[in-house]
Amino acid sequence: MRGELAEAERLYRESLTIQDQVGDLQGRSATLHELAYLCRVRGELAEAERLYRESLTINDQVGDLQGRSATLHALAYLFVVRGELAEAERLYRESLTINDQVGDLYGKANTLGMLGQLLAQREPASAHTMLQQALSLFQQLGAVREIQQTQEILADLAGTANITLRDAITAWLATERETESLAQLINNICQYTIAVIRNDDDHARAQTADDLALLRANALPIEGANAFLGILQIWLRNDASMTAKQAQLRASLPVGFERALAAMERDINGEKIEVDSNDEASDLTPEQQAAMQAALEAMPAEQRAELAILMQLQPALVAAHQALQHGTTEQRAELAEQISHMAEQAAAGEQAGSPWLNAATALNVVVAMLRGEQPDMTTLTPTYRELLGRL
Repeated sequence: MRGELAEAERLYRESLTIQDQVGDLQGRSATLHELAYLCRVRGELAEAERLYRESLTINDQVGDLQGRSATLHALAYLFVVRGELAEAERLYRESLTINDQVGDLYGKANTLGMLGQLLAQREPASAHTMLQQALSLFQQLGAVREIQQTQEILADLAGTANITLRDAITAWLATERETESLAQLINNICQYTIAVIRNDDDHARAQTADDLALLRANALPIEGANAFLGILQIWLRNDASMTAKQAQLRASLPVGFERALAAMERDINGEKIEVDSNDEASDLTPEQQAAMQAALEAMPAEQRAELAILMQLQPALVAAHQALQHGTTEQRAELAEQISHMAEQAAAGEQAGSPWLNAATALNVVVAMLRGEQPDMTTLTPTYRELLGRL
């Protein structure tokens, strides 16, 4: 092993010499980064830090933000190894800021995961929030290995820290209150609420309703979130005198929250999630439908065909989203069978290049998701890849 590391170092240094000769600054920065990693593995931490910092200097010279973020992340881990945790946290947070600037979702997920682990002992609720955000991003990206690793870390954290719903809410309130992290928190609240109502624990129901009051006392960045949480409070308190208030709140909900409530009701009652084939564009006003028609007519024929098919698939995709968020294993399995049959019908008799074959491939990816299998996102068209990534 040591001989292999020595040979790797020789090759890296030879690469540096060539990069200097041709003036390849960005290549030099990347090689310094790899050489620093090599030194870290060998325990030469001071030399590793020097090389990482030289790489950072070049990142700044050439304006390579993504390279700077990656090097900050690696340098932060070096400080973790040395036990300098405050500096490690500072570097991870700087890396995270750059991830957001450049839209690097994988880098953001990776850094959130490391920050979550770093804060696990000191701030378990904040750590849990960060790890949940990382998990959500990895799931969006279809990063199977990272999903499994993050789930294991979350399970370990749950086993060593008693994180309550109030802890999670307090942790979110202490952050910058981003929409993405609130969406993840609300998803956790939904699952927690379902479990509490199913268990019929009066004390837990009352405590959960009080916890939601803490969140609702603040301005929330998602439209309809306050009303949605208010309905959950009414459910938890099981107060018949609030029926009219619940109807008033429910009438004001955006479609997404209304569908989430419907899915939760079915889950609480143990009902299976059905695909509603009539639920297409009924939520659009006549003006919106006219605008959509105009947009469709302006599109190339192949895009128009794909979008028309997507509108037909919408009910199945909505049901799959609900099942993945709130469904039981049995509900997901039943829905997977339905969508698998739809995929067979979509592909039947189609020739290569048909938009219906693309739709069938996408439906089979959804089936894999519902069955907990590894979906092959590489077979999808860009439109379906982006859409299913959001599931």
